[in-house]
Amino acid sequence: MDATKKPLLIPPEFSNYAEKHGIFQIYESLLTKLIIEQPADPLTYMIGLLEQESEVPQIIIHGPPAAGKRTMSVMAAKHFDCVHITLDNLLAESDSKSAKKAQEYISAKEMVPTHIWVSLIKERLQKEDCINVYHSTFDPPSDLAVVQRLVPDSKSSEKVMIQRLMEYHRHIDGILMCFEKIHKSINVDQPKADVFSQVVDVAEAEDLDYCVLSVLSYLKMNHRNNAPHTPRLILLGPTGCGKSVQAELLASKYGFVNVSCTELIKQSLVDDSKLGEAVRPYIDRHMLVPDDLVLQLLKSRLAQLDAVTKGWVIHGFPKTREQAESLARAGYEANRVIFMDVPTDTILERLTLRSVDPVTGERYHLIYNPPRTNEVKQRLHTSPKDVESAVNSRIAQYQAYIEEIAEYYEESAQHINADQDIHTVFECIESIIVNPIPTKNEV
Repeated sequence: MDATKKPLLIPPEFSNYAEKHGIFQIYESLLTKLIIEQPADPLTYMIGLLEQESEVPQIIIHGPPAAGKRTMSVMAAKHFDCVHITLDNLLAESDSKSAKKAQEYISAKEMVPTHIWVSLIKERLQKEDCINVYHSTFDPPSDLAVVQRLVPDSKSSEKVMIQRLMEYHRHIDGILMCFEKIHKSINVDQPKADVFSQVVDVAEAEDLDYCVLSVLSYLKMNHRNNAPHTPRLILLGPTGCGKSVQAELLASKYGFVNVSCTELIKQSLVDDSKLGEAVRPYIDRHMLVPDDLVLQLLKSRLAQLDAVTKGWVIHGFPKTREQAESLARAGYEANRVIFMDVPTDTILERLTLRSVDPVTGERYHLIYNPPRTNEVKQRLHTSPKDVESAVNSRIAQYQAYIEEIAEYYEESAQHINADQDIHTVFECIESIIVNPIPTKNEV
């Protein structure tokens, strides 16, 4: 692009609309199914696909005998309002030739061929069966009459269980390979508190079994797909939490546009632009630049082609809920908002103990990077910004507004512990970027 010309500015409404309505995901799904199915009439086929209900649950719960598959399946079917299919109810509720053939194999104590099971599943989805299964220790019936009529499960004798376990372990590796990218393993042989730690955003936690909740929390997640995704990040946190460092790392590794309001203001002054001229009086008088001018600088930068195509990461803005709302009204809504949480003591340690050598310009920290000689130590200079009173003032200003900002970004915000080394914090942020945002929909 000719540097003498004004940069191409792209309205944010385009990408916002595509992301809100899942346009890229629709294209990906249609193209994938077209290539696999290869229908004779592609247009009619695609129209039929679009008319179908989207996001229909298709779940397989697998595990060794006594792992709790039945319990988890029943609860998942109830929560997602989907049909619970088992081998037993497939046979019990079907009069087809395939079902009769399967019964013949079972009566002869032979393994039912795979193609028969596949035929039964394709033939018809059955409703969840009504047989109640109890455990004398973990799930005993509360009704005495039920206790008296209970009969042992023929499939749970020690001899049968050993055979079932052997069969499970013989095939499980191959099964996991088939579902390599979409399966999740959950350890259910642990205290309930540990299993509960895997649960995310399940409102019915008090009423459901924790193992089931772990499964439901995974099933409720948005899974990754190959549709284009442009990251739009906002890093929030108190002074000294490392926002600038993490933004630089993200820009270096992923090519995001690193957007710092402080740098935008400085650049506007250097460029002698109209916005720069409007900003200059406030800078000269050491006053805060008004929100509307900062927002104009942001809009001008975020609308440029590299920011639209590569994504962006903002730090240092917003500092109030009003600023957050103004940014959203301008069409620039972040799809990842990350709060970098750091204790006050750590912030004071990071900032008040750093200094600069006025001779060499080298930066030091009395704990993490102390000067090598006493001569250098004697001439070190501490910035007025880093004295304890100034740092405490900035922390107080952040804490005064952070609750209302967190409330505004409740749907897309995630918190990380930034009181760790730089690379560990970066890995936490990376995991948030590459993984889909958890759904907030109730089920």
